[in-house]
Order: sequence, then structure tokens, then C-alpha cells
Amino acid sequence: MHAFDLYTLQALNRLVGVSRPLDDWIIYLSNAHLFKMTPMLLVLCGFWFMRPKDNATNRHIILAGLTGCFVAMALARVLSKILPFRVRPLHSPEWGLQLPASMPRYTLDGWSSLPSDHAALSFALVTVLFFLSRRWGLWALFHAFVFICLPRAYLSLHFPSDLLAGALVGTMAVGITMRLAINSRWTHFLLEMETSRPAVFYTGFVFLISQMMHMFDDLRQGLHLLLTLLHA
Repeated sequence: MHAFDLYTLQALNRLVGVSRPLDDWIIYLSNAHLFKMTPMLLVLCGFWFMRPKDNATNRHIILAGLTGCFVAMALARVLSKILPFRVRPLHSPEWGLQLPASMPRYTLDGWSSLPSDHAALSFALVTVLFFLSRRWGLWALFHAFVFICLPRAYLSLHFPSDLLAGALVGTMAVGITMRLAINSRWTHFLLEMETSRPAVFYTGFVFLISQMMHMFDDLRQGLHLLLTLLHA
């Protein structure tokens, strides 16, 4: 993967600094939750509230898929801790990569690059949408590549192989969870709760969706600080 990473990053890096507005826009995209997971999650919500004849199947898929998304994020964080620490490209002077003028080089310092949790969650959502609709799945694939993964490679936040590894984690996590959880006791239990205790169900549902929109940032940063404290 070293040659692939080097070629891809250097090709993208030739564009850095050519246009300050372009650089600033890509930095904005990399940070703006509105353009990352939110569009795909809004589509999932649309499928949740579709007309009754499609509702039961869609809801089983969505509940199993969201479970898989949570598993994907958890697995990505665990792998980042147990795998050998990988320095991010922007922190690797030997690569000679240029950063946008408005981007500090200490960005994400101390966070391992492998695997990409952005890629893990975005491709987990892509996989869920493919289970619901091939057309929406293809749109989600385009969205994840252009609005989530490409900016992170452009800004040297990740090696391309980090993004591929994250995408594999997300896709496999949802694929396996779908096989185990669709029409399982777990999804039936949640759907029964949605009917019998909607206030409890939708409170949890909205909380989970909001956390996914923000990439579980508060939880991830809190866990990172806790682990840093424990290893101090």
C-alpha cells in the first residue's frame, strides 16, 4: 500500500495551495457535520417513515443497519488502539506534503491514522442504504467518496489505505449485522417498544441519530482523554 498511498497523496497534494478558496472550502467540508453523515441519515429517516406497505421491512433493515453502524464505529476505535500507532500524513515530514495555509499542522495530533472512523461510519451507512435501495445506495457511495473520504485525503489527514481499511470495517460490520439481526429478537423488541413505548423509543432513536450526525465526537474525545489519563 505504500506506493499507492504515496502516489495518491502526492497527486492530490499538487492541488493544495493553488486556490485559497478551494482549500478553505475543503477544510470546511472536512469539519461540517451538515455535509458528512447528516444527508445519509436524513435519507434513512425518510425510509423509516415511508408508506405502510414498505414500513415493516424498511424498519427491520434500518434498526439492524444502525446497530451495524454502531458496531462499525466501536470496532474502528478498538482497532485504532490495538493496532500499531500510525502517524498521519500531515505529521510525517518525510512525505513533504504541503498543507492549506489556514490549516494547523497539529490537527489531530496524537490520534492514530488507521483505520479511518469517518470511512467506517460513512460506508456503514452506504451499506444500509444499499439494503434499502440500490439507487440511494449509489448516491450514498458517491456522497461518502466525494464529501467525506476525498477531503480527508486532500488535507493529508489520512492515507488512502486508512480510508480503504475504514470502508472495509464499516461494510463488513453492517453486512454481518444484517445477516444476524434482520427479523431477529433484537429488531422485534425495538419495534414492539416503538409501538408500546414510543416516547422511550424515539428519545433513544433521536439521540443515536444525533450522535451519528456528529460522529460520536463527544464520546470519542472523552474516551481518548480517559485512555490517555489511564496510560499517563
